[in-house]
Amino acid sequence: EARLSDGELYARDRAAFAAATARHAAARRELDEAETRWLELDEKRAAARVREAG
Repeated sequence: EARLSDGELYARDRAAFAAATARHAAARRELDEAETRWLELDEKRAAARVREAG
C-alpha cells in the first residue's frame, strides 16, 4: 500500500505500478481467505463449546 500511495509511480514506472497492484491484490485475497477460514474455525469452536456445556 505504501508503494501504491506514491502518486507519481504510475507515471514514472507503469510496470512497477502494475506489479505493485498485482501484489496488493494477491495479498488482499490471501487476507480475505485467511479471515474467512479464521471465522469458520471460530464458529466451529463456539459450537463445540455449546455442545460441551449442554
